[in-house]
Amino acid sequence: MKKLSLLFLFILIFFTSCSNSPSPIVRSFSAQVSATSGGVEIKGKITANKQNIFTAQITSPSTMKGYAYTYKDSKLRLNYKGMIVDAEEGYLPDTAFPTVIYNVLKSLNKENNCYLSSSDNALAVYKGKSDSGDFILTAEFTTGAIKKIEVEDINFTAEFSNIKIIN
Repeated sequence: MKKLSLLFLFILIFFTSCSNSPSPIVRSFSAQVSATSGGVEIKGKITANKQNIFTAQITSPSTMKGYAYTYKDSKLRLNYKGMIVDAEEGYLPDTAFPTVIYNVLKSLNKENNCYLSSSDNALAVYKGKSDSGDFILTAEFTTGAIKKIEVEDINFTAEFSNIKIIN
């Protein structure tokens, strides 16, 4: 009887620990990003928050270095070495590097645009829809920090590193 009770307790603990849900996806963070879009590799730093304010600063390739894009209140601000242009949110195509990431992050704030596809104790994989297309988002299971965004229809992949969560 004692062995049966211990076995039952072990099974209960094992299955309870395996059924944990992943942490919610972090929406306020800064990170380094390395993206491939249409065969072009782009590197930079991004900052995002839950209020849909998003900034992307390009560090490479050299032809784009110094460009910064900020999305706020359905507006886009382009900044290049102090020259500032304000435009409507849709000014850049939905396939442009900063727009793809912004659209995916923006869709996370909309109900029913994203669902958990699979997870293990290290990563959680989500699928969803954005203005840039259907996406796959990979996040750390325990922290919810975004590690990767893919939009296959437009051949876009972005990998995140040096992630700092902003409270």
